[in-house]
Amino acid sequence: MNYRVDYLALDVISSDQRFNLNSSFDINTLKESISAIGIIYPLIVWKHGNSILLIDGFKRFQIAKNSEVTKLPFIFLPANYTLSDVINVRYYNLKSCDTELNAHQKLSIYRLLEEACEINQILHNWRKLLNFKNPEKFQNILNWPEIAKEYIYNYNVSIKQLQPLINQNNQVINEIFSLAVLLSIRMVELNTIIEMISEIALNENQSMISILKRNAITSIIGDENLNRNQKILKLKQTIYEWRYPTITKCQKHLTNQLKKLSFNSNTQIHYDKSFEKPEIALSTKLKNEEDLDSFMKLITNKSKYKSLKKILASL
Repeated sequence: MNYRVDYLALDVISSDQRFNLNSSFDINTLKESISAIGIIYPLIVWKHGNSILLIDGFKRFQIAKNSEVTKLPFIFLPANYTLSDVINVRYYNLKSCDTELNAHQKLSIYRLLEEACEINQILHNWRKLLNFKNPEKFQNILNWPEIAKEYIYNYNVSIKQLQPLINQNNQVINEIFSLAVLLSIRMVELNTIIEMISEIALNENQSMISILKRNAITSIIGDENLNRNQKILKLKQTIYEWRYPTITKCQKHLTNQLKKLSFNSNTQIHYDKSFEKPEIALSTKLKNEEDLDSFMKLITNKSKYKSLKKILASL
């Protein structure tokens, strides 16, 4: 954009945040850069009525204010620009930083377009550009708690990934994303957890909040002996046991039976944990004749044979 750069006092810029579609993520890196070399790129503003609206450069603006800087370089968008022209500028500035906009950015841009009173055909074209079919259905995402927005920005979450959460109330949203942010749970894993908790709530006629606040979950989160990955794994296992108590009971019983067979370290026995396949898989490593002889003794042992037969019958 080849426009004249003006230095403006920060206090003349409107506090209107409608074009602020950035997260605070990685703001420290930008702060360090500005502290070292200053602000190189001018911020973009648009004169609308008696106000001067900030269009691009919200992080730089906030860092400057916190650093007690009084003036910054600004570029004014042309005076004849309409709201839709400004939205277009904001969209392509975001695209230049991120190849794919997150759900919150897309919905915010679409809401701005609706405010601009665009005709249906233009809105339809923007729906295709933003790559989502039914933005009205997801508008409530814009009112979600800050921690949910932070997660959406930091993990660049898509509209489709948020589908399982769309009908939840803000209290549930807050609890779910507090958990996700605390353990850095990725969206794919989070959706699996949400789905199981939702089914548990339905089966037990309880609220999702009551399940999320169970002592078992809070104790896993607060366990200092577990690292992040161990906490997530244990959390998923615990929720799975609540969701599938009968299968879990059968799994534990079968696992204990298999342990009693006392196969050597070279030989492993597996089964389908969903019990959809009534079979056992036996695998072994044979490196020499001694391994082969040892394996043959295992499978011809009458006691082990009877135990395996009994296990197969139970499947």
